[in-house]
Amino acid sequence: MCEELTCVQDTGYGEYFENAGKNTVYLLDDSMAESAWNHEIHGGTYSYFDLPDDCWIIANESVPIGRWMEAYNNDDNPVVEKLLRTAVDWSDDIFIKFFAKKKSVFRVRWKDFLHYWDEFIAVEDDCPIVIPENGSGNEAILFRPIGDIVKIG
Repeated sequence: MCEELTCVQDTGYGEYFENAGKNTVYLLDDSMAESAWNHEIHGGTYSYFDLPDDCWIIANESVPIGRWMEAYNNDDNPVVEKLLRTAVDWSDDIFIKFFAKKKSVFRVRWKDFLHYWDEFIAVEDDCPIVIPENGSGNEAILFRPIGDIVKIG
């Protein structure tokens, strides 16, 4: 990959991704993560809860697509994988970014995220944002702390 990406197993987050294969999940360095957040989410904010009303994630239509908490607690990953596959038409091989917070951004292929989504939620379950790379900038998935999953766009 590039210098701004580090295999997650080589970071402090490695313990959360024990099941993910080496070189599957990458962590963006702080400056790249901050730049991605500012460009793709909203500059001047740090997390979902800081987003202003005019941010596209808040302003665009949101549609509940299912629940993640029960599947997470019951170790039933296929339930959420099926919900996500049905809700968005993203190719398995595209890369997505999992925005935990402004300086905690992960990069992974969509198919791997679907398989290991619970490991990402173990890192951050306080409304992380999932956005496809090179997307149109108007579609996202939110894992809200109340246990539901919402599609934006």
